[in-house]
Amino acid sequence: MKRLRIGALTALAIAAPAQIGWAQTARPVDGEVLHFNLDYATGEITTPVPLADTLVSSCYDNGLTFFSGLYATQAAGDEDFDWGIKSCNLTGKACEFVFGYGTTALDPGAGGPGASLTVSFYSNYTGSCSAGSPTPTPTATYVFTSLPGSPDGVSAVAFTGTVNISSAGFILDDGAIGWSYSSSDGVSGPMLMTTTGPCGGPGDPLTGTEDCFDKHTGGTCTGTFIFLTPGIASFYMEIGEDDGSFGQGSQVQRFGTGCNVGVLDLGTLPPRIGSSWNPSISTNAVASPIADFYGISTGPGGDGCVILILDTPPNPFATDGGGVGFGSPFSISVPPNCSLIGASASIQAGQVGVGFGFTNAIDVVIGV
Repeated sequence: MKRLRIGALTALAIAAPAQIGWAQTARPVDGEVLHFNLDYATGEITTPVPLADTLVSSCYDNGLTFFSGLYATQAAGDEDFDWGIKSCNLTGKACEFVFGYGTTALDPGAGGPGASLTVSFYSNYTGSCSAGSPTPTPTATYVFTSLPGSPDGVSAVAFTGTVNISSAGFILDDGAIGWSYSSSDGVSGPMLMTTTGPCGGPGDPLTGTEDCFDKHTGGTCTGTFIFLTPGIASFYMEIGEDDGSFGQGSQVQRFGTGCNVGVLDLGTLPPRIGSSWNPSISTNAVASPIADFYGISTGPGGDGCVILILDTPPNPFATDGGGVGFGSPFSISVPPNCSLIGASASIQAGQVGVGFGFTNAIDVVIGV
């Protein structure tokens, strides 16, 4: 994923009202933009080795424009929204994103708390919210504390952070999208990128952004705002998606030595991240069943006759059951986590009736 370009706008900009009130101050940063990488699952921050794997491609990037040299300070509790158009035609399954912020919060390495920000993503967000309307429900939210900050707690420093969310991903379809920044420390806020799109549209031809932003406070929209300096009201964001090159995965029935009479049929498609997989029992495992169940393990195991999947802790790592559903498929949700792509697993189902009975197993490789 590419790095942003720095433009020539460096003047202090004081916000001006668009619909109601005044927006917060946009202030210049001192020096060059610094970069770090963050693994969201562990909280580990590293520089400068990128975290994304080769299957991740940049899907949306308003860094295709220029960094204005400014960032927007935010009052604690405010959530400020930007929006644009995503049209990369990839999988919609986000594996990483890059956000950018400026801050005067004292860096943790200097004994300070560091910057604290929350970044959220929204589907079908078109901007220019009506004052008093409710804040929409986010598609995904990521909370950051102890982020890199100012070396002295006075100078304003800008950072971009590439966040690996391969174990905490989300799905964001092409079309209108929104993203927001919320600062809990009152001294941090989003980096401002240039945009040629006027407020109210049409959006910038590269990014779909407009020269304004929405402010939400306490769960409701306050209004839409602009900055006094024109062409800078776009909050930095880049989204990386899995490119789909791994394919849809696989599913293969395995019957062992033939001890079980129940039959577990394949799903309509192999399991894929961010979707529901639907294998089904097509031949009863016991007479007069009253309940169905299944277990999922990391691979084949058991005695090879009755039990066909690994059955010692931590396996099976997922189980479920319910009323008898003979002929009705299970609905097994696969999280939208890119780290699962290519992972192998084995599932075996069974039924309770006159005793217990089991089916064949299905060995799967999770796809996109």
